[in-house]
Amino acid sequence: MVTKFSSKRYGILKQFHRAYLEYFSSVEKLPFYHSPKIHFIRHHLAHAASAFYISPFEKANIISLDGGGGEESGLLLYGEGNKMKIIKRNSSASSWGFLYSYVTQFLGFKSDADEGKVMELAAYGKPKVKVFPFINFKKVIPEFDLVGFSNYFRNMKSRKPGEPIGEFHKNLAATLQNRLDEVVLKMVKYLYRINGVNNFCIAGGVGLNCTTNSLGQQEYSCRPEES
Repeated sequence: MVTKFSSKRYGILKQFHRAYLEYFSSVEKLPFYHSPKIHFIRHHLAHAASAFYISPFEKANIISLDGGGGEESGLLLYGEGNKMKIIKRNSSASSWGFLYSYVTQFLGFKSDADEGKVMELAAYGKPKVKVFPFINFKKVIPEFDLVGFSNYFRNMKSRKPGEPIGEFHKNLAATLQNRLDEVVLKMVKYLYRINGVNNFCIAGGVGLNCTTNSLGQQEYSCRPEES
């Protein structure tokens, strides 16, 4: 499910959150929802299972992140054998996948399609350390403030498709990538601190960000097959 929003509207993320809740509420009303032949699985549990159960690991930490999926936009889990245990959840009101997609659209690219271009564009810019003040890194799992997020982008001029890409756009992409790196690395450190296991399985749309994944690999000096 993809939901589009105008960059000029206030409370964008709240609309995004509400849309997901309404969508999954409507699914429950479908006539086949309670059929014993159909089993509905939590979005991020399915992501986590797809990564952990086909991995070579007997034990592993699992991170699933993307734009949304039910009432959450991510899960942190621990897997051992054929079982997975949820450690932390990331609500859809603080979705890192949505933030990345929103900035992708803000930079004049297509959201839910061109995030890879923004990741590449980030290499040409310089991250601004004090930018994105709406992110709270003091929490065990970082979150961002809805009002602060809306206010930050409210008066900025977005780039239209085909317009020249300037230093501002490059630096914004670099800052976005830097913040995502910090967020995911904090999740990695948190899970490692709990159980000391340095096997990690990454799933979901955010898991496709190879820049972030490579930093996680470097953090614990894992061999490629261990991350």
